Amino acid sequence: MKKSFFTLVELLVVIAIIAILASMLLPALNKARGKAKATECVGNMKQITSAVQMYAYDNGGWGPYGNMVANCYLNATTGGGLGKYLSVPGKLQVAPGLYIAPAIAMCRGEGGGRSKTIDPTATDGYANYFYKVNGFLSYGTTTTFTPPENMYRVRNSSTRYLLGDWGTDNWFTLANSGVGYRSGFAYRHARKANVSFVDGHLGTLNPLEVPLNYASKANDPYSFYKTQ
Repeated sequence: MKKSFFTLVELLVVIAIIAILASMLLPALNKARGKAKATECVGNMKQITSAVQMYAYDNGGWGPYGNMVANCYLNATTGGGLGKYLSVPGKLQVAPGLYIAPAIAMCRGEGGGRSKTIDPTATDGYANYFYKVNGFLSYGTTTTFTPPENMYRVRNSSTRYLLGDWGTDNWFTLANSGVGYRSGFAYRHARKANVSFVDGHLGTLNPLEVPLNYASKANDPYSFYKTQ
């Protein structure tokens, strides 16, 4: 009985076919992986948004006090944060001068967090968070600990942003920016940013769907950042 062997040409053909199939499947796999990361991010943001609403309910409509946009919801030590609402420590210190973000504050999409990396730790008194809050609803003062706008008095609750992807995204936002700027969001999910709003719903926005900045009604015609 004659034995059957692949010739070199036949082997090369098989390898070529496998390579073609792999090249066809890889984009689909990457897309599916990206969707999974975006879904995980949405889950995190839903929990944080719900926690903010519970905090506001317990505090007459006022959002959590914080002295830094990236961390005030989870890491504030003055005026209270969201730690107890999310079952995470209020001050996330793991060593002297070293702080770590909880898993719920991390996003596995493209890019990094406020420290431009995916490392959850930071040594500047804060952690490496991947979500930013609307500072016009969360900033306080050292004397009153009161944000400038009560969430229950926001007239456009369905279009006023509350929480959004922050950090870097490796294409549009390469460096962190302030709270009230288009360039402050990280468009890390298929070049869109996950954003939650004061009324609790979530959406995805591309850079052109985010107002330029908070400076004027011309730049923020729908009071996305604050009441104009």
